[in-house]
Formats: sequence, C-alpha cells, structure tokens
Amino acid sequence: MPLLRRNSAQRPEARIPPGTGMDDVALVAAARGDPHDFAPLFLRYWDSVLRYCTVRLHDHHDAEDAASQVFVDAYAGLHRFQDRGRAGSFRSWLFTIAHHEIANRHRYRVRHPASPLEDMEESLGTNQKVEQAETIDELARMTALVRELSDRPREVVELRLVGLTDREIAEVLGITGQAVRQAQSRAVAQLRIRMGVTPHAKRNSHD
Repeated sequence: MPLLRRNSAQRPEARIPPGTGMDDVALVAAARGDPHDFAPLFLRYWDSVLRYCTVRLHDHHDAEDAASQVFVDAYAGLHRFQDRGRAGSFRSWLFTIAHHEIANRHRYRVRHPASPLEDMEESLGTNQKVEQAETIDELARMTALVRELSDRPREVVELRLVGLTDREIAEVLGITGQAVRQAQSRAVAQLRIRMGVTPHAKRNSHD
C-alpha cells in the first residue's frame, strides 16, 4: 500500500491528477492496474474518512491511525469491490470498511482500557492551538450530544455528518432506507430534548 497519511512525506505523486473528472469506478480500475493510481481515491476520500474516525474515536491520533488502516484495507481489497452501477457505490464500500475498523477499535478499548496516566498523556499530546479553542469547544459539545444518542440513531448521525446519503448509510449499516430515516428522526428528537428545544418550549416562545 503506497499511501498511509495525506501529509506523509513518503506519499508518491498521483499520476492521475486529484482534480480529474474520472469517476470512482474508473479510478478503481486504474488502481487495480498500478498501485500508484490509488492516490486519487485516497486524496478524494481521506478528509471525510478522517472526520468520521475522529467523531467515532474522539482522539485525533487514533483517528489518523484508523483512517490510514481503512485505506490500507481498501487498497488490499480492491479486487472485492463490485460496482453496483450507481453513484456512491465505492464511497459506501469504503465507509463500510471504516465502520468495521471503528468497531474493532472500540472492542479493543473495552478489552484493554487505558490507565488514567495514559489518558492524561494522550490528552496533553493532542492539545490544539489556543486560537482554535472556541471551535474545538463547540465541536466537543456537539460530539458529546451525539455520543448520548442511542446506538442506531448515533450511527446514522455520524455517517450523515460526513456527507453520506440515505442509501449509502443503509449500505454501510446493513439496514433499509426506511430504517435510516426512522433512526434519523429519533436522533433529531433526542437531540432536541438534550438541547432543550422541545415542542412545548417552541409554543412558549410565542407567548
């Protein structure tokens, strides 16, 4: 696998420009023929996969490792990808890999809990610049609210936040589109309650 991190000094130059108009299926076909041609797919989806891993893992370094592993697994499994003849097929497939990678890491955390000292060291090692504090604080509050959702609504919201469609979310989670919409409705209702925006509160605001 020639690519692990977007900013890696070892990253080869993509022979197909990142801004190319080629669709995912054509890029997959090119990558199957030459490892270096996986670069455009990596560059196209790295940011969204990293955002998803960060939201799920709540730790930037762990999220980077997870995202890197997702692309390692995707590259190794390119021969298993099957074009379903519609836009988003590769993205759905890629985020299915990401979903499984996150699940594996959560299981590992449960079996190997970090000590308080390790938690503190990790926190100190990932502090952001002071000027970013307000943005980070807002993101932390939203992430905390999402974490309080029940499992299925939370999974749907996390995938929605990185831009996946109903159909793509359904494929990643192995559920129907109707189940996705129902879970999203439950998520919205739960978030309204946690944010204090209830139907009763709305009516009172007009009194």
